[in-house]
Amino acid sequence: MGAKLIGERCLAIPVCEMKDGQVGVITEWVGLSKYLGIIVQRYEDTIIPIGRNSEASWLLRATSGCRVRILKPGETIEITE
Repeated sequence: MGAKLIGERCLAIPVCEMKDGQVGVITEWVGLSKYLGIIVQRYEDTIIPIGRNSEASWLLRATSGCRVRILKPGETIEITE
């Protein structure tokens, strides 16, 4: 199961710049392209993938080279299997 974005695209920021509680989509992760398109939420110092096992979360210090596009209010995501 996972989540995918339905909608527009815009600029990405380093995942470490996400604010606590923000939701974004991974647009780049150097060396880990299998995570592109995954919807994530920042919770304190952890990045949690939405619609996936919470054990698959990452500590912020382990996310160098990862960039996300912050979702805007009203954007739609779809949970898929």
